[in-house]
Amino acid sequence: MTSLQQGLDPLLYLVAFFTTTNIINVSENTKVFNKNVSKNNKKELGKTINKELAREVSARIQELLNETGLKLEGLAVLSGIGKSAIKSYYATTIPISVENIAKICSPFSLELFGFLNFKTPLPAGLKEQTAFKEFYDKHIKSHPDYFTRKSNKPMQYNDNDKGRLKYIVNETDYFSTEKLTEEMVEDFIEIFGVKYESGRLSQMLKSHLGVLDKLPAVKFNKDGSLSKKEVFKYVKKKK
Repeated sequence: MTSLQQGLDPLLYLVAFFTTTNIINVSENTKVFNKNVSKNNKKELGKTINKELAREVSARIQELLNETGLKLEGLAVLSGIGKSAIKSYYATTIPISVENIAKICSPFSLELFGFLNFKTPLPAGLKEQTAFKEFYDKHIKSHPDYFTRKSNKPMQYNDNDKGRLKYIVNETDYFSTEKLTEEMVEDFIEIFGVKYESGRLSQMLKSHLGVLDKLPAVKFNKDGSLSKKEVFKYVKKKK
């Protein structure tokens, strides 16, 4: 049994999620963790050490998306959190602050403790909260991409990673254009509602090289310099 399953206060485990947190202040409504980072600890920023907690938070975000019909992009806009950041929280690649969890909770009138109490499902009626209803009415026509599109033809695949990827490769036109692995990670979350880590995805793609071409590609760093990392793009073979 894991520590998160023993019924202890989930807020206590948030401490482990911040490897550089030194000060804990208690306000009237919630516990706020303030980072006090030393020079020696700066290199730890952006790393998620407690992967168990990261997965729990990611699963909670997925539950919220399922209950409301939002996509990650829509949740980012509604909560006021950057799109890249919320995708990274969902992908468990960076730690999330308590402040940003509170931002996610706010439009749905969710208590912070309720969000972090992973043993208990989120309450019903999230879509009926005023802030969400106003957001929906404002954006459903101008930004339908903020919301999950309902399809009359559900995805048919075996309920495992290989089955999902096989469906995407063979039954959709996703690979009709060249795709980098990093693109796929984000696209699969947004379009198909499935999540893979890039390393795992690269390994699984090897079994589809009879259908896909694997082509060398170039990648640029954020500063504009050419990355030395070996990267590839994938596209369906021309018949």
